[in-house]
Amino acid sequence: MNVIMALIQFHISGIVSHESEAISASSLAWLYEKGLKLTKSAKALYSHCIQLADSLTELSGGTFTHCEWYKKAKRGVAVEEPGSNDRYSYCGVDSLRESTLLKLDSELKAIQAVMESFKGRYYSAYALLLHIYNKHPPKKEDYVFDMNLNKDDSEAVLKALKTAVTHYHPDKSFNKSAGFEWEVLTEEITKYLNQASDRINKPKQDD
Repeated sequence: MNVIMALIQFHISGIVSHESEAISASSLAWLYEKGLKLTKSAKALYSHCIQLADSLTELSGGTFTHCEWYKKAKRGVAVEEPGSNDRYSYCGVDSLRESTLLKLDSELKAIQAVMESFKGRYYSAYALLLHIYNKHPPKKEDYVFDMNLNKDDSEAVLKALKTAVTHYHPDKSFNKSAGFEWEVLTEEITKYLNQASDRINKPKQDD
């Protein structure tokens, strides 16, 4: 017990930013869940972690879906409590996601093909945006996408990519309420959007 309390204090003392707070919240939640067996408290911390990550996404356009601490938080909020029949419980969510990815295989391959059809970073990003907005329109009612986006303007393209992340981020309420298949699709779309952003931010000689 003393070791667990020492670890809790360690994670609390390491908070210096919103991201470090989110990471600490995820780690603390794991200690509450596994070490102290306080499931409700753990879920509250996992939820706090995800909320912080969402706030950072709103500010920067980046996502944390690839980070282990974020994945841990997502699994943590999905843990089935006694008496629950939630079909997205910890025990079944991974297999459900795998089967959903298989179902979405053709759509995801089409997105990948669009990105690979253009060598230029800006044109590839614009083609990606055009494809997803046409083929998979956001569930957000008041979304806006400029079809006349200047493909040679790196700042404009990056801004459009960041805006798209806010439309397709899987943790947005309008995406989560659209069903599990859409949620999985938006996870993958967000990964592609981040890839496009990373590519634009690379030196020009990488083209």
